[in-house]
Amino acid sequence: RLCSTNTISGNIGCCISSITLDHCQYLGDTVEEITREKCGIIKPNGCKSVVIGPTVPRHVVEQHIAEHEQLNDTKIITTNSHITKETSFDVINSDIARLMLEQQVATDSFFNTNKNFQDMLLRHKHDMDWLVGVLPPCRFQVVKENDICTSYIKKLPHAVIFDVGHNDEAVDAFFARVKKEFPDKKIVIGTCISASKDAETLLKKMCSAADRVYPLPIEHFRLIPPSEFQTLLQESCGESCGNKIGTVDLKLGLLEVVEHILDQEGTQDTVLCFCGSFFIQAPVRELFGIHDETDPAY
Repeated sequence: RLCSTNTISGNIGCCISSITLDHCQYLGDTVEEITREKCGIIKPNGCKSVVIGPTVPRHVVEQHIAEHEQLNDTKIITTNSHITKETSFDVINSDIARLMLEQQVATDSFFNTNKNFQDMLLRHKHDMDWLVGVLPPCRFQVVKENDICTSYIKKLPHAVIFDVGHNDEAVDAFFARVKKEFPDKKIVIGTCISASKDAETLLKKMCSAADRVYPLPIEHFRLIPPSEFQTLLQESCGESCGNKIGTVDLKLGLLEVVEHILDQEGTQDTVLCFCGSFFIQAPVRELFGIHDETDPAY
């Protein structure tokens, strides 16, 4: 009910990709309660199909549809993707997008009568990856050393990874994928976490899986203030993983801190990862020469 997609009045299909215990203060304390909130995007005004991911409880979606007579003909399709600790959310999301596209092509009059779209499908009928494989930034976005274009940072790591993972499942999946794709590299984390998250649990996971974890001096009203975050990192991991906590002066600017991290950890054998929150991504990405488009209204 709180989803921004509610600005679309005539949706013909809906996707619910995954459900985890996140944003509980707004959505509910159980997976079922959160799913019921998510079902608010399924509007009884023309929605013909709903594609759901493997963690979405189907019975809750069925109950929502049963409560609206106009949705009696709405189909529910569950992706065949299976979740493991190494499963990439990109794979699941692409599978869901593919299923939804196939449903719309099969059932919706726009797709059936639009010649340009039909011609495009015919040219690519054996492979839909071209359409569903476009990934958003900061979803395990890997930038290799040769692709980094910046005049700010002089020393460059083997690769930089940007990831917005900020809950238990996302952090577990993130580290499993890093270790799989970069098995011989040192994993160094730069992070700060939103005040609404279970920061202690996330930090323990990071310290356990990474070779080093550094707090970042990024101020944002949604983030834990840097000095408080540095203290929390020490309190959460100091006893069990004290040698993994990177020492840094948070009175320095972000550029100086990142340069300090690279000075301390080396470059060619290091994968430098920035994860834990959406709100740290933009300032860090700017340092590495990545300038994302923003809405001029903001």
